[in-house]
Amino acid sequence: MRKAIAGTLFFAALSVFAATETPQLGIPCNGPGLSPVTTMAVEGDAVVFHVNAFFQPCPFTFYSSTPEIIEVGRMEPDGSGAGYQLTVYAKKAGVGVVSVNALGKARNVATIDVDSCAAGSHAIELQPLYTAAAGARVSIDAEVVGTFSRGLQWLLNGQYLGNTPSVSFLPAAPGVYQLELRGESACGITSAKAQLVVGGRPHAVRRR
Repeated sequence: MRKAIAGTLFFAALSVFAATETPQLGIPCNGPGLSPVTTMAVEGDAVVFHVNAFFQPCPFTFYSSTPEIIEVGRMEPDGSGAGYQLTVYAKKAGVGVVSVNALGKARNVATIDVDSCAAGSHAIELQPLYTAAAGARVSIDAEVVGTFSRGLQWLLNGQYLGNTPSVSFLPAAPGVYQLELRGESACGITSAKAQLVVGGRPHAVRRR
């Protein structure tokens, strides 16, 4: 079953996942174009864009520049009498691009980051225990599977530490620390936790 997601294509746009303004688009026929709208979806989603009829001064056609990833459906009246809605179907994981052709000029108007929520498509792995000598720098490489389109976040005793799969830092003092790496995608949050013991023999630690 396809799940419908509402987004906005032209002017005063709202993000699908947060109530904040997204980049506005220029009129597809004339005038300079602005940055395309960017949103996220998962395989099987139907992303609905709203098109204001006022900003349609010439004939144009929406199409998918990445037909293997997204399929552009028909544009239909939205029931308000003043606009239309365009439905785009997310077919498989990847970056989908919605384009418009107006007066023989092509322009990209929206980018959809399509994720997969199939079992095993997202995973983060850490060893349960890491050790390091007092005063030594700690470097840890996590095993990350999948694309975390909303970012990664390392936490050390609950405090932000970094946002990449690898992290390197100098513990403030000997002791036991709690490590966590959290990743967020369109499918939700995936995390892994580990313990770091500082105060062993003098060598830096680097673990996978």
